[in-house]
Amino acid sequence: MTVTLPSVIKVSPNPITLEPTTGNTADVDVLTTLLWVVAYKPDWITVYPDNGTGSVPVTITADINTTGEERKDMVRFMTANGDKAKLNVIQIGYTTPPATIDEVGVFINGVTWATCNVGAPNTFAANPQDAGMFYQWNHPTAFSTTDPMTNSSEWVDMASSATEWELANNVCPSGWRIPTKAEFETLIDAGGEWVTVPAKGYRFGSGENTVFFPAAGERFYDATLVEGSTDGLWGGYWSSELRSASQPYFLQFDNSVAWISYFNGREDYCIRCVKD
Repeated sequence: MTVTLPSVIKVSPNPITLEPTTGNTADVDVLTTLLWVVAYKPDWITVYPDNGTGSVPVTITADINTTGEERKDMVRFMTANGDKAKLNVIQIGYTTPPATIDEVGVFINGVTWATCNVGAPNTFAANPQDAGMFYQWNHPTAFSTTDPMTNSSEWVDMASSATEWELANNVCPSGWRIPTKAEFETLIDAGGEWVTVPAKGYRFGSGENTVFFPAAGERFYDATLVEGSTDGLWGGYWSSELRSASQPYFLQFDNSVAWISYFNGREDYCIRCVKD
């Protein structure tokens, strides 16, 4: 049987309801025979792709909703000849304090992973796509992921002599800690893929149990250059363990594969916490 697509534009399903968690998504189908674009969306919603030709599956991603109140808005799709379709979006509001939201985490292969990077010491970034802050290994000072000179006077020009990331320097929020090499290996074993939504990065896991790591790059050990943060080519995340003196293990990924590497502890990488 031949299915005739509508000459105007429709979106299905409609409406959609999203959870309050960071990076919560829903998939819809844009149904048309024409060129189309997203003509309107609120700031708290990301649409990918935001244009196309003919019928295309589209992912709707919402930022975290910490208000405790349900919020409603719409995404308007428009064809080249001016036909419009409105997708109604509802997002539930959190009833718990924002500081505890990320404590739920995502359980993958026996480990509970935070959904966001560490921002300032002992706090999570607001959204999964946010890079947060860079850290030298076993040091609690946060550095910008885009400006190489921020806090440069506090740069430690010598790798830590510790044999593991010390509890006194833990930059994760209470109840969370830096992952071990073995925990990163279980994350890689869970499978994953390079994605571009909600930003460029790597999504680990499968089904409903997935966690996104943004490709934030690194700051070099001489503190003068940030590489990879603007083009999103790859990402690096410290573990709590050393391979050898001054060479900690870290999770690394690019647009094709994720692996465990090691390098000078003076480098700056992101932090993704696991639950104690």
